[in-house]
Amino acid sequence: MTVAALFTFAALAAGCGGGDESTTTATAPSQSREDRVREFGLEATSSQAKQAEAAVLGYMDARVAGEWKKACTYIAKSVRDLFDRIGKKARESKESGNGSQAASKGCAGFVEEATRKLTPAERDNLAKIDVTSVRVEDDGGFILYKVPGGDEFSMSLKREGGEWKLVGTTGTPLN
Repeated sequence: MTVAALFTFAALAAGCGGGDESTTTATAPSQSREDRVREFGLEATSSQAKQAEAAVLGYMDARVAGEWKKACTYIAKSVRDLFDRIGKKARESKESGNGSQAASKGCAGFVEEATRKLTPAERDNLAKIDVTSVRVEDDGGFILYKVPGGDEFSMSLKREGGEWKLVGTTGTPLN
């Protein structure tokens, strides 16, 4: 697989939200992904919600500021490790094209690339998100948020070392 293909795969895998979407209650087979996310687990406690909100806001603020390495500190280790392995392959193969330059930077390169693909208005909206819900179960969960204009997104969360980390680099639209 080429480095460009690995980059595309990793970006899609990280951006799709990941995580376990099962709940403790049975769900109807026809239930949409959006409904499963909204009904996942339980609403977080105040403390859990504040920690998760701090993670997503810190991540978004770092992206707006162009602080790619800092943004990576809010991402789960398993995702950072994936990006770094792809970056190592990109550096070793010295391929250029379709994201291999960004991939060679590992996690920071992936966050930078995901941010650069946004329009200026979308980038500005990163700093203006409004967290609407945090759903958790065991060490996993979702944070739901709205951007100016009312569009709603979710991002997967994972509890790691006592802190909530993001499982991906971009939010998934909830329609």
